[in-house]
Amino acid sequence: MDIRTVKTNRDLKNAYLELSSVMLPSNITVAELCKAALINKTTFYRHYKDIYEYADIIEQEVFDRFLEGLADKDKLLTEPAGFLSSLLGHMLEEDQALSVFRGKQDSFLAKLANFLSDQYLDEDSSAAKVNEVTFIIGGLINSLGSYLYTTDWSEKSRKEFVANNSRIISDISSVKENKETVQPKQPQRPYFSDKSFWK
Repeated sequence: MDIRTVKTNRDLKNAYLELSSVMLPSNITVAELCKAALINKTTFYRHYKDIYEYADIIEQEVFDRFLEGLADKDKLLTEPAGFLSSLLGHMLEEDQALSVFRGKQDSFLAKLANFLSDQYLDEDSSAAKVNEVTFIIGGLINSLGSYLYTTDWSEKSRKEFVANNSRIISDISSVKENKETVQPKQPQRPYFSDKSFWK
């Protein structure tokens, strides 16, 4: 890749992350982004169709990086309390990076749901397994969505969220803790979309 392109992409990304920390990402315009990145709009449009395409790219990059740092990401069914504690703690740690999802929490939750589905389901999964995992993930995403829209991120509320949801997951799941950890599978057709399904 041309060094000028690398620099342009880096400057755009830094500018977008900085802007999203002080304003809703949905309000960022190409003009504002280019001004902050010190590039002209012609350069932007040479690389990207519009601000929406660019926002999608940045959101995916941020989400992928978020997953890389998430501990216990393969333990939703075997150790739900550990998984949920790690998830909420990591979300707090990555709060600044995740600001690209402010006002678009549904997009973050849809990506998380699809990731979790791909962890446990593939084309060989039985109908019973698909129903169980989809039910668990759907319930968790619904619960997490409600939690994200509250303003109380106290330690007490996080502990209550973890305790309540891990108990429900353990009650539903047929996967026992002494079973081998389920390994990630190849991605398949998503079970969830970017549309809000709890409103």
